[in-house]
Amino acid sequence: MIKSNQAGLTLVELIASLVILSLILLAAIPIITNSFQYNSVSKNKLNATNVARLTQEEFKIQSTGPNLKKQDLKKLINSITDGTPNYSKTDYVNLNLKSDLQNTEDVIKMELNNPDYDVIVYFYTIPVSKSLYKLHIQVLKNGKLLSETYTYTDLK
Repeated sequence: MIKSNQAGLTLVELIASLVILSLILLAAIPIITNSFQYNSVSKNKLNATNVARLTQEEFKIQSTGPNLKKQDLKKLINSITDGTPNYSKTDYVNLNLKSDLQNTEDVIKMELNNPDYDVIVYFYTIPVSKSLYKLHIQVLKNGKLLSETYTYTDLK
């Protein structure tokens, strides 16, 4: 009797292992595509949040020179308190407005120029304290809200 020691795979074993491997890969494809979509959405939200924070800082920080955005907001408040409100974007160049200001009751809507997002700042004209005003910043893309924040600016 001859004993044979054959090492290796038969054709049936090889085909069976390829079928199992392909089933596993087919099951993983939706997971991979969902992760790419999730990463894209997360990237958009992160960028929108950064735009909101940058806008927030532009209205708050007093740089070495005069804060021109604050100066325009002061000019706007003065025109309202004087009884001669002016909502033309050409009078508030430093705010970088996309369109004229829109006034609804005690809130002024400002649409800011941004190449990637629609940035809307709601400026509440009634002060929280003597010179502290509330700002509500929204960042949208294709009409969908991606980020929003609230902040205050001191117009001393």
